[in-house]
Amino acid sequence: MKVWTCRTTKEREKLGSYFADLCKVWAKKMGVTHWDIEVGLEFGIEVTREHREQLDGRDGGVTTANPTYERATIYLCALEEDTHWTQRELEEVAVHEVVHILLSPVTNTFSTGQDNNFLETRTIEAVVTRTSRALMGWFD
Repeated sequence: MKVWTCRTTKEREKLGSYFADLCKVWAKKMGVTHWDIEVGLEFGIEVTREHREQLDGRDGGVTTANPTYERATIYLCALEEDTHWTQRELEEVAVHEVVHILLSPVTNTFSTGQDNNFLETRTIEAVVTRTSRALMGWFD
């Protein structure tokens, strides 16, 4: 099984390309290819404070989505320079983040816009996680 790392610029480029391809595949499966979806990478000190807070101490993805204009950005974030992912882990992140886009017309309306609303954040994440795992055909 391939393990993806992000220590060097070359590894980051390959990881970024692979992750962007996964996002495209899942965007097609979920019917959101008409959206303008960008994929960005943040590693180590490059991870913004806002994204660090959203990640809650874990590596993973963060998505911003604007359903009105059908634009979104998916960030793959590694809090440490020596982070590594398996292909399955990367696909889970990609699917999860594309589900955020798919559900954003509902979740953005439901959202109060307050970053500190614990219950709202946990509810949205639980729905997105269950949906992404159902689409992938597996549960923990």
